[in-house]
Amino acid sequence: MVRRTRRINGFISGTSDKPLPLSAEEIKKIRRQIEEGEGREPTLQIYFATGDHVRIKDGPFVDFSGVVDSVNTERRRLTVLVMVLGRSTPVELDFDQVDKG
Repeated sequence: MVRRTRRINGFISGTSDKPLPLSAEEIKKIRRQIEEGEGREPTLQIYFATGDHVRIKDGPFVDFSGVVDSVNTERRRLTVLVMVLGRSTPVELDFDQVDKG
């Protein structure tokens, strides 16, 4: 598969006929990074705060804009106040359903 993928060999070194093998030091470095990462929870960076203006990009309110009312970091959910029929309506969304701005 790697040989058939255009320009990948130039990225990983070598030629299309014979890619360069990893050195023993590169393998040790990769293994060390894997071992250090085992058992650790990935860190979550929160980019939303109460009062932020967001645009909904997924779900029944797609393309609506609103203001973040509350943030639940454990569940990765936001409550966003959206104007529906002239009323501010709370909508609960996942972090990945909104964009800032």
